[in-house]
Parts: sequence; structure tokens; C-alpha cells
Amino acid sequence: MKILTNEQMLAADRQTIEEQGITSWDQMEKASSGIFAWIKKNLPNDNPYHIYAGVGNNGGDGLALARMLSQAGKKVKVTLVPFSEIHSEDFTKNLELLKQLNTVEITSVSQPETSEDFLQANDKHFQPIKSKPAKGFEDFIANKYNGNQPVIIDAIFGIGLSRRVSPWVQRVFEEINRQKGLIISIDVPSGIYLGEDRDEKDVFVTPHVVLTFFAPKLPFLLPQIGRFIPYWEIINLPISYEFLKEVNTEYDYTTEKEIKRLLRTRHRFTHKGTYGHALVVGGSYGKVGAAVLSGKATLRSGAGLLTLLLPKCGYNIAQTVLPEAMVLTSSQEEELAPTDIPFSPNAIGIGIGMGTSPSAQGTLASLLRTFTNVPFVIDADALNLVASSDDLLRALPKNTILTPHPKELERLIGKWANDFDRQEKAKEFAKKHKVILILKGAFTMITDGEHFWVNSTGNPALATAGSGDVLTGVITGLLSQGYTPLNAAIVGVYIHGKAADTYVRNTKKNTMIASDIIDFLQF
Repeated sequence: MKILTNEQMLAADRQTIEEQGITSWDQMEKASSGIFAWIKKNLPNDNPYHIYAGVGNNGGDGLALARMLSQAGKKVKVTLVPFSEIHSEDFTKNLELLKQLNTVEITSVSQPETSEDFLQANDKHFQPIKSKPAKGFEDFIANKYNGNQPVIIDAIFGIGLSRRVSPWVQRVFEEINRQKGLIISIDVPSGIYLGEDRDEKDVFVTPHVVLTFFAPKLPFLLPQIGRFIPYWEIINLPISYEFLKEVNTEYDYTTEKEIKRLLRTRHRFTHKGTYGHALVVGGSYGKVGAAVLSGKATLRSGAGLLTLLLPKCGYNIAQTVLPEAMVLTSSQEEELAPTDIPFSPNAIGIGIGMGTSPSAQGTLASLLRTFTNVPFVIDADALNLVASSDDLLRALPKNTILTPHPKELERLIGKWANDFDRQEKAKEFAKKHKVILILKGAFTMITDGEHFWVNSTGNPALATAGSGDVLTGVITGLLSQGYTPLNAAIVGVYIHGKAADTYVRNTKKNTMIASDIIDFLQF
């Protein structure tokens, strides 16, 4: 699913209207009907509705929704927020229709010269508050929401906002945020301007739900804004197929539909040799379990054969816990040392629990020199070794997959000022070194230096020891079967997150450990 910029979304809307021979009014009616249908399905109680509407097309959506809710017998109040003297044509038309109903209370906040004037004109008791994350939709519904609380609809600004709003409008956002009840933003939370990070001083609406159109907006998927948006859902609208086919985007949101196209089919007349021989390298005294976890995930992901390279102290553990694997040991008892590999692996995963000693560094350097044409997955301690050595960084084969968590990423690309700076630095790093970089997070992202793929699976249950070791094993197993490095990264991250989603749906979400991920892997 392509993630469109503001300009692309507006262009898609225009082309859709032209191709289908409809008007912007018709498109607005479809958008509002989609939101009304969502409300009817998910909020069946007779709650009152308070809609804050701007004077552009996002406000027009809000007014159309107010009309539909009122006609359905709901109690509706509308507060207009006249942030501009220019009103869109569709907003004006919807306002006239709403007035004709004579069933909706319509008021307007006074547009002041200063923020202080607004305080005097509207609410003398306003106190500045900082935006804070709203609780998730499901938790809010389960714990707090009831039939007496209002549903607050934020329809002030849409995707067209490109700058910080006036202080008096931010005061309106504060009013919305402090109200008790379910807060729903239409398309984007008002006050968030797409394409750049917010200033820490900015105030914006922090909803429980965002009902957005076409596709998720990029800020929903980045930490600094995304943490304020606990739940979002796409309301489907007609969109030009020709536009989507031709438009180039920097970001794709990977869903099951895209993953199914990438999955390889196993044929009847195949054998274990068909699916490759993977080598997983890791472990040190007290950390052998990490390598075993990764090895088990490698096999569960479809590798035909697996060899673990461990220090001597890991031999009995691996042979006992993972009998399906073959085991090589280095010359040292408690840490890895450079070791001859008596076969040519189809994929190598390295770094899990190996430490950063000179001996471990020598092991990594030796493997990179020996297997220059074998795909690598670099994780954990191996990432830290690479980050500290220009020689190791230069030795990485083309399309090596790096899987850093945020702190490891910082060691690789340096500190970043905000989310968009992080994205740019990560892309530049991947392009410069010709590697595939996985940026772990709530919405894990993969970049090859030209494009980003944003993963749609996973949940906070993955924040557990060994989760990253399992991901390395999953990707290594896919590489060994012949997946391209990019496809192995995209599919591996998706399947890893999907396993956690399946676990949470079937058990208690706070009880998952890394080995559970392996048990719930599904291809």
C-alpha cells in the first residue's frame, strides 16, 4: 500500500473525481458516509456528539457527519472554528444544509486578536496543557467509555495544514483534549502538519481514534507523533487506480496482500538441500541461549539445514535443546574465535550473544573475508563491532541486512534531531554502504537506501528479551531458501510481527516470551 504525501493525496482526489465524473461534494458525502458507518458499527449507544469544525473541507466532512448523525436521531452540537476568513465551497454548502435541519446547536468560537482575547471571550479558566498520548481505543472503550459520555469529533484541519497554527486555535485543541469522552479525529489530528516533525511547544489534538482516508499518514507511523495516536483505521474511499499505479512514493505500508506476492511456494519434488544450509554464529558464556533461539527460528522459517557456530561451552546446550541443528565449536571455551567452516553456507546470521571481544571481532572479520558472496544478517554485538570499525563496515557484502534496535542504530548513523532526520540519515547510510537497514520500532521500517517499507504487524509484546534474536533467525532462514535480501527482510519482519499478533489474540498479551514467537510463526 503506497503512503502518499499531502500533494499526492490531493492529486489522487482530483484525478478520482475527474475519472468518475463526480464532484468534490460527492466525494465529501462518501467520506462522511464512511465515518458515519464506522460510528454506527462501533458506537451503538445514544451518546451526544460534539463536533468541532474548521472552515475548510475537513470542516465540511464534520458538518456532513453532523447532518447524518442528527438525521439518525443523535443529539449533536457543532462548534465552528473560523481559523480563516476564506471558507471552502463545500463547507459553506454543508453549513447551510445543517442550518436547514434546525435540529443541531451551532455555535462559533470568537476569532481574537491575541490568545489572551480568546481566553476572555471563550473560557476564562483555560490553563495551558501539553499534548499527551490518549489511551488506546479498545482500552478506553473497555474501561471508561459509556453511554453518557460525549463523542468529540475533531474536524478542524485536514491534510492541507502545513504550518503551526495560531495560539488561540491551539487553545481550542486544549479544550478538546481535556474533555471527558471519546475523541475522534477525521483524517489527521488537527494541529499536526504532515511532512515535518512538530515543535515540542506545539499543541495538537490527541485523539483516541483517527479515521483516515486512502492510506495511513506517515506521521502516524513515526515515534514522535505516532505515540499520540493509539488507534487509527482507514476509511475506504474510491481512488484512481491509474494514479496509484503511476505515482512514485518513498514509503510503502506492507500488508498481507503484499506479503503473499513475495512468499515462495514449496514444490513436491524438493528436499532439505533445496532450502539451503544456514549458518548461525553467536553465543558466549551465559549467552548461548540467544544463538539457540535464533537457530530454532532459522529452522522454523524453512531453512533445510542449520549449523550453529558456538564457543565450546555451548556444545552440550545446543545438542540437547536443538537436536535438529549441527554444531561447530571454536577453539575457545567461553567466547568465539575464528574458525574454519567446512561447507559453503547459503546464508549467515551473526552477532547474537557473541560479545565484542577482540576474539569475537576476529570471528566476524574472518567470516566477512571468507564468504564475500554469501548474504549476511548482522545483529546485536556484531552491529556494535561494525559501528566501531570502518574496516568491518567496508567489508560488508552488498545487500547485507542490518537489524539494529534504536541505540544500535544511533551508533551506526549518529544522533538524529527528529524522526524525519532519522529517516534521512538511515536512508543515506543504507545507500552509501549498499546495505539493507531495518529500523526496529512500533512500525518497523526497512530501507535499501532508495525506499522505505513500513511493517504493519507487531505489538508491544515483542518488547521482550530474545525477540530480536528470533527475527535474525527468521530472516536468515528465508535467505537460505533463496529469498532476495530485500524480500527476506520485508517478509521476515512481517511474519515475526504477525506471530506476536497471533499470540496476543489467543493468550494474555503481557506473557509472551521470545520462544513463543517461534511457536506462532506462520507462512
